[in-house]
Amino acid sequence: MPHIDNLQDICFKSQLIDTPQCDALAGTTIAIAHDEAFSFAYTANITLLKDMGALVCFFSPVKDDSIPSQATALWLPGGYPELHAKELSENTKMLASLRSFHEIGKYPILAECGGFLYCMDTLIDLDDNSWPMASLMPGTGTMKNKAG
Repeated sequence: MPHIDNLQDICFKSQLIDTPQCDALAGTTIAIAHDEAFSFAYTANITLLKDMGALVCFFSPVKDDSIPSQATALWLPGGYPELHAKELSENTKMLASLRSFHEIGKYPILAECGGFLYCMDTLIDLDDNSWPMASLMPGTGTMKNKAG
């Protein structure tokens, strides 16, 4: 293991980043999951989407019956779906809405972290209960305690 005296200084260089095209997402309405199960979306990312011309709307996979009808893209961010697996699983209207959105096949879906778990077949909570999810892709997510 290297000694701390052997570490080299890090030099950060500024970079020029292209200004986003303000119309790159014009005509796109992005429905973003946002509730107690999905809450890991950075405001800066949402602002960038808007700056690029997208309309943004929010919905709750836990409480709402369907994905907003005006959505032409879907973002399922991270969060803690495993802590709300029962509610997500029992919201069968929302699961059917998500499946229909996916079956259309012409609209993009971004699912990251917890959103990815929601898209799988099954989610197993800390009490080892198995809950059906959206089944957009095969697999089972399992919640483990810190000792894993």
